[in-house]
Amino acid sequence: MTDVQPIPVYRPTFLTDGGEFRGSLIESPANVFYQKVSASRATLNRLQFQWRSVSDNLLLSPTAMLRMKLTITCPQIWDQLTSAISVHGVTSAAADTTDANLYVAPDEGGDNATQQGVPCLVFADGDAFSSVCSSANLIFNGTSISLNRQNRFWRDWMRTQVACEDAARIYKACGGSYDKYDQRPVVVSTNPTGALNAIAVGITQDSGINERSKNLYAMSATGRVEADGFSRVIQVSYPVPLPPFNPWRGHSLPASCPYKSCPLAIPHLSSGSLDFLLEDFEKGFLRRLGQSGFTAGGATNRIACNKAGAVAIAIVDNETYVELKYFRLSHSRSLKESYRFAIWQAQTFLGEAPPTETKAEKGHAVYGVGADDALCGMIPIGKDHTTKTAVAMSEISSDKSGKTWKVQFDTLNLAQIPSFLLISCPKLTDSYSMGTPAAANAGAVPNCVRNLSHNLYIKQIRIIVNSARGAIEKSADVGTGFIDAERLWQMTRENCNSKYFAEGGFRAWRDFGCALLLSSPQFAPGLQACDGVAYPVQIQIEMEVENRAVDICALSVCGGGVNDGQRVGYGAKVCHRLEPDCIRAQAQCTAFYQKVVLATTETSASVNAMNYPLASAERLLNAAGSRF
Repeated sequence: MTDVQPIPVYRPTFLTDGGEFRGSLIESPANVFYQKVSASRATLNRLQFQWRSVSDNLLLSPTAMLRMKLTITCPQIWDQLTSAISVHGVTSAAADTTDANLYVAPDEGGDNATQQGVPCLVFADGDAFSSVCSSANLIFNGTSISLNRQNRFWRDWMRTQVACEDAARIYKACGGSYDKYDQRPVVVSTNPTGALNAIAVGITQDSGINERSKNLYAMSATGRVEADGFSRVIQVSYPVPLPPFNPWRGHSLPASCPYKSCPLAIPHLSSGSLDFLLEDFEKGFLRRLGQSGFTAGGATNRIACNKAGAVAIAIVDNETYVELKYFRLSHSRSLKESYRFAIWQAQTFLGEAPPTETKAEKGHAVYGVGADDALCGMIPIGKDHTTKTAVAMSEISSDKSGKTWKVQFDTLNLAQIPSFLLISCPKLTDSYSMGTPAAANAGAVPNCVRNLSHNLYIKQIRIIVNSARGAIEKSADVGTGFIDAERLWQMTRENCNSKYFAEGGFRAWRDFGCALLLSSPQFAPGLQACDGVAYPVQIQIEMEVENRAVDICALSVCGGGVNDGQRVGYGAKVCHRLEPDCIRAQAQCTAFYQKVVLATTETSASVNAMNYPLASAERLLNAAGSRF
C-alpha cells in the first residue's frame, strides 16, 4: 500500500515571493510619519544632532532633510525687482519719494535717481551647503561614517554625477543650477523716438546665476528695512548626503554613481547623530556678485542707498532641525535580524598651498590693496594678442610666460585600489568676499568674477602608479596643451552623467571648471587588479596648471565721465569689459571607494571594505570569464 502523493501546485511568478521582490509585486507601508530632531548645537561653524528611533520594526527613508533659517542683511536695495533682473541700473525713483528708508534725493538734486548697483545675492552653485562643509559625520548605531574635506571636492564631483536641471530641483533651497556660461549678445534701443544711432550693445546674464538669484529671494520668509540695510529671513532645506542617506534618489545618475547602490530604505537605525563642521560659511554659502557704486556727485544722479558695507549672515535661534521620514510595515511583516547594504567612502589629499605673496615662478601675483581687497591669485591668461585695460576696449594677452604653476603631490599611499580618482584645483572659499572693493582700489577683482566658482586649468598631468608608467602621461603638445585637455575631457566624460557641461561644453570645462574623474582602469591599467582587491598602491601625481578664467559678465560694466576707469558706474558712456578672475586655488585629489558594505542589527553596525585577496579575486574573475 502506497502513501498518498502530494498534488503539485504551480503559481504564477507575479503571485510568488521569491528571494527578492518581483517587478509586479508592490508593497506599501502601513503608515508614514516624520520625526523632528532639533539641533543640540547650531552655529555657523558647527551643527550637531542626536536622536533615537521612536519604535522598532521601522524603515527610515534615505532622504533626510536638514532645515534651518538664516537672517540675511544687505546694505543695498534687495527686493524682488533687483533679484529677478539682477543687473546694474534696474531701479529708479523720483527725488521726492516718501519712503526715506529706501530712497532719498540724489546728490545733485535732479528729478530722477537711478540705482547704481544691485547686490545680486545668489546661492552658491550646485550644493551650496556641502561646499562649505569641511567635515560631515554620521553615527549609525555606534559606528562612524564620515566625509572629510567635503568642501574641497564635492562641487566638482557633484557636477559629474547630477545634471544641471536636476541640481536645480534637488537644491532649490540651498543651491541650485550650475553656472551655464550661456551669455548672449544683445542690442537694444535707447531712444524712444527710434533713431537708428540710439542703440546699446550688451550681454545677457548667465541663466544659472539668474535662476539662483530668484531662488534665493523666493526662499524669503519675512523681510524688513533696518538702519543698516535690508534684512530677510530665508528658509534652507538641505538633503543630507552621508551614505547610506541618499540626496539624489529618484533622479537620473550615471551607472558608476555610488548612490545608485544605496538602499531604498534603511533598517535598524536605532540611534544616530549628525555632526557638521562648517568653514567660511558666510562667504561660501551665499555669493555677492554685485556691488555698490564708488563715487558720488558730478553730473550723474545717485541714490544715497549705495552703502558699501558687507552682507551679513546670522542663524535664527531654535529653527535648526533634521527631519526624518519613517515607514511602518504592516502587522504581518517584520524586519530581519541583520542587513547588509552598500555605501561608499572618500579620502582627500591636498597639494601644495598657494603662496600669499607675488611668486613669479609659480605664476601668482597680488591684486588689490588693503585687508578686504587684497588677493594673491594666479595671473590670468586670455586669448588676445595684447593686454588692454581702457574703458572702451579690454583685452587679455595669451602670453603664457611666467603664468604656469607646477604642482606635485606627496606620494599617495593607499591600502586598496580606489574605484575613482577626482583631481581638480578649485578656488578656496576664503578668497570669496561679501564686501565690495574700495573706490581707490583699481586693481581689486570685482565681485561678479571673484565670487564665482572657478577652477584652474590642468594643462598637463602625469600619474604614476607603483613606480610604473601608467596611461596618464604628458603628450608632445607641450605648448598649447590642447591635445592633453581633449584626451582628459574624453576620459572624464566616460564616467559622468550625459549632460556634464552640456551648456558650455569643452570650452567651459577647460577654462572655468576643469576637473578629472578617472576610473581605476584608466589611471592604473597595468596592475591587473580592480577596485575591491587588497592591493597596496602608491600614486604619484605631477601636473601643470594655468588660469584661463577670462570672460564677459553682465554685471561687469564701466562708465565714462565721473567714473572713468571704474568697473561700475553710470556716466557719459557705459560698456561691458573683459574681466579676468585671479583664482586662488589649491589642488586636491580624492579617492572614492565604492566596494564598502554597512552591516547592521538592531543594536550595532559595522563598516567593512570588500578587500578580496588577489588570489580569490583571480578565481572569481576566471569563473566569471569562463561563462562567456
